[in-house]
Amino acid sequence: MSHNLCAHADCGQPLVEGGTIVGEVCHIKGEKPGAARYDPDQTDAERHAFENLICMCRKHHKIIDTEKENYSVERLLEMKRTHETSDSRRYVITDELVQRLGEMLAAEAEDRPRPPAATAYPDWGISDLFFHIRPDLIEGPDERRWEQVARQVMDHFSTGRLSVWGRPIAGSRRGSLKRVDELGFWDHARYWFLKEDGAEDLRVYHQGSTEFPDYADLQVNHAEALAIWPVSGGSQDDRTEIMLLDAARRVYSETRNDPAATHAEAFGNTPEKILTWYCIWLAQHMQIYGARRPSAKIEPLSLDNPTKDFDITNGTLTMRERYGSAVYENLRVKLDELPAIIWELKSYGKE
Repeated sequence: MSHNLCAHADCGQPLVEGGTIVGEVCHIKGEKPGAARYDPDQTDAERHAFENLICMCRKHHKIIDTEKENYSVERLLEMKRTHETSDSRRYVITDELVQRLGEMLAAEAEDRPRPPAATAYPDWGISDLFFHIRPDLIEGPDERRWEQVARQVMDHFSTGRLSVWGRPIAGSRRGSLKRVDELGFWDHARYWFLKEDGAEDLRVYHQGSTEFPDYADLQVNHAEALAIWPVSGGSQDDRTEIMLLDAARRVYSETRNDPAATHAEAFGNTPEKILTWYCIWLAQHMQIYGARRPSAKIEPLSLDNPTKDFDITNGTLTMRERYGSAVYENLRVKLDELPAIIWELKSYGKE
């Protein structure tokens, strides 16, 4: 897509000459704080995504980062779009060259210093997090309220938006604290509230027979958790509706091992594309609600045929008419209808 040329319109410098990569992959929105056009609201995934990268020669990489006022995010995005869709700069790349480039990049990656480990670390007990989300839990045992918070927290664990650590339980002994990040672990996990020596303890286990260990002494990173739930008691799950994007995340986590997820992932391996597939499927099988700009009034919506376009930007989901200018925000569905829809989706692609 780069046509083996620097993306700057005034440049004809190749990115690869002979067997040497002379071009550079540049961030449109800067990679680190203090870098040109750095956006603190970007996630790491968005920061390193294809959409935020542009290929340039070394000279123009230096120019766009030095002359920040002349090279805004909008200008670079347009430069990237124009360059990649240009017919006049079309470059035909052979399979042999693709293989050689892959080998070169793999060798370069092996030699490159490994990035430092993530700064997140376990420093907040999971029970403290639960009480932060729902302060009324401390008033006494209520299985329904505990389960509401448990489901909400697990949604963040299963999608990787919140890290969690625990001590593996082997018999009656517990191992050292480790990150709980096994693929598929949270798809079938459940919480179990124990009392040991008169103290409450929160443990996670798997229903049925799986290869996964049980964990106790669960902990999260305080700063990560507060970024998701900044206000104590401000994210109670007693609501009757759930945002469509959150519903898509939940359904994806519930169907990770089913044909539906395989089908969704076949349409693109980015989280945005996978969640877009789920949003469309949910919208085709549930009544959705939203507000049509500039109004803030929530009303029932119906899908066009073909389906309206969903756009996920910075964690916000909007829906645009494919053949018009109408844009809908704050898209949501009924929470009590979701279990039946999940059950229906689990039979997707099966006889």
